[in-house]
Amino acid sequence: MAQHVQNRTALQPRNPSWVGLRAGVMRAFGQRGILGWGSNSWPGGEATALRQLVSRFVPGDPARAQEMYSFRFGRNPGDMLGQLGWLKHFAASGKALHALYSIELIRKWANTEMRTMKPAALARAALALLSDGYGFALSGPKAFAADYLKIITQLMRRIYAWQPDQTEDKFLRATALAYGLTSTHGLEPIRPRVRDAFDAALGQAVLPDGGAHDGSPETLLRYLLQLMPLRAAMAEAHEPIPASLNSAIERMLPMLRMLQHGNGDLAHLRGAQPHAEIVGIVLAEDETQGMPLDLARQSGFARIDTPETTSIVDTTPLGGFSSEISVAGAPVLTSWHNADMDIRASGTESPAELMDMGEGMMLISGFRHRNTSFSRHMFVSAQGDDIRIEDSAEGHSNAFSVTVAINPDVDCSVSNDEATLSLRDGQEWRLRLRGGNLHKSPASDTLVMIAVPENGRCAITWALQKQS
Repeated sequence: MAQHVQNRTALQPRNPSWVGLRAGVMRAFGQRGILGWGSNSWPGGEATALRQLVSRFVPGDPARAQEMYSFRFGRNPGDMLGQLGWLKHFAASGKALHALYSIELIRKWANTEMRTMKPAALARAALALLSDGYGFALSGPKAFAADYLKIITQLMRRIYAWQPDQTEDKFLRATALAYGLTSTHGLEPIRPRVRDAFDAALGQAVLPDGGAHDGSPETLLRYLLQLMPLRAAMAEAHEPIPASLNSAIERMLPMLRMLQHGNGDLAHLRGAQPHAEIVGIVLAEDETQGMPLDLARQSGFARIDTPETTSIVDTTPLGGFSSEISVAGAPVLTSWHNADMDIRASGTESPAELMDMGEGMMLISGFRHRNTSFSRHMFVSAQGDDIRIEDSAEGHSNAFSVTVAINPDVDCSVSNDEATLSLRDGQEWRLRLRGGNLHKSPASDTLVMIAVPENGRCAITWALQKQS
């Protein structure tokens, strides 16, 4: 028995590096298998026929297609094939010459750029080709329809073999594969694994409150523009709609409403652009027409609606506790802390609290970094005609400042530590300051409130009140 144990021990690798090597080989085998026969190996299947168009909500621009057809974008039509973002314009054109030109470019792209593109770029190209190239394959020459299906098969194989680590890439991979499954017949063998990957990717990309994983309002809008047409196409094809897809969309739509002003604009938070028309198109497809959220802690946003005003707030230091206030649906001003950039490198989840005080709503948000605490306390009266904000910093040795950017449609005049805001509809609002100095930028209607620390603490209290 002792001899047997001794021999077995002798078989173990003496060099510890061999242990790591063997573990690495086993991990690779578990992920890919020998010669790639693993979780990302192609299980078979080819796109054999067109099935269902995944129709984009926002069409392309026919005028842009005419420019590209006339080579105004470059002398060589192959110079900007890229990820097929141009294809939507030709799909919206409806001209036979543009269709033939698009077919020529798609074939050229498949024979040149597609072979060397990275997986993420291929996935974006697949989304464009499946949405915008579908019509050319459906009504164009039969020879191109066959070529189109071969191209889709090649794309699906390469995207299927991609094993990304980042949340954004996982979502992109799963969505591209789901588009391929819905748009064509013949790829059914990949359905079980794609469905699992799709469920997992949605769980990571969409937060429990419906926000995007990176906290960006524009990412949220982009995800809805990809997922809602997919769900509509699945319903048209009588394909079972994954519960994860329904759940994600039903969470995301109230979140999008939360970030929308009365005039349709998306709040300018975390670098977002207005996108009023696109937001309107997406929300018009919402059959539920649910109410916007008041507080989304995972995404870090809050909303206070009153008869006079709407306040949409980033309760995290990502944007310096940015607050955007609108009157009669139109944004009037945006304010934020001018904090250190390293303090803003935090996640989206926020411990903010929104409380009903009877006479109004109180929003409390704050963040602590090392030995410094920043906070914003915001009170909005029940009518919305009186908004009071206290911005503070403790353990802060430098001057503390808050910036207030006035909307270009609003006239702003400053006298001492007060500013008068005149709106286009004749309303006047007054901004008063206590605990700091008010400065107006000579180049634009930007106000800066500055306070000097006392005993390591700075506090700027200011109010925005409607004048009778």
